[in-house]
Amino acid sequence: MKSLRKLVVLFWILAGLAIGAQMPTENHLSAQHSKYLKRASTQPVQWWPLGPEALQLAKDKDLPLLIDVGAVWCSWCTAMDRDSYTQNDIAEFINKYFVAVKIDYDEDPELDAALERAAALANQPAGLPLTLFVTPSQILYFGGTYFPAKATPEKMSFQQALETGARLYRERGDALAKDGIQIHLKYKTKVKP
Repeated sequence: MKSLRKLVVLFWILAGLAIGAQMPTENHLSAQHSKYLKRASTQPVQWWPLGPEALQLAKDKDLPLLIDVGAVWCSWCTAMDRDSYTQNDIAEFINKYFVAVKIDYDEDPELDAALERAAALANQPAGLPLTLFVTPSQILYFGGTYFPAKATPEKMSFQQALETGARLYRERGDALAKDGIQIHLKYKTKVKP
């Protein structure tokens, strides 16, 4: 009886360790009150809410911003989260080459409208999800809407979009200031209730 009890205790300890090893770590969205942002708080991408910390980090590290605008009710946003942002290899690439910022459309539809206008001026597709590549000085230089996990004849994959965004910034960083569209990432200070 004692050995059975020891075996059960050992099983629960090992099961707890296995579950703990699979638990995702939280990124910088865990304190947000938005359902869309909270849903992404355990993704392996090191998401930031739009704010001074993310913008300063991009400047300090000389990395472009990867901006994702979406909504909890948007099925393509959910698909992109599931198929791309939860994948460790994609998250690793994003975390290395970008400062990732997630914006909830429902919290700031005016900002989304401004970003969609800027995307249209840059001849980039606009809609939800809105995926933008922006320099630390807030020059929009590449973007689109939903990028599938796998390329199709009509659309590049999200990994290809990430590689293109990183390459353009690395190779043409200074030239992007005259070729891209200046945007102003205005953010609202949000306090968790």
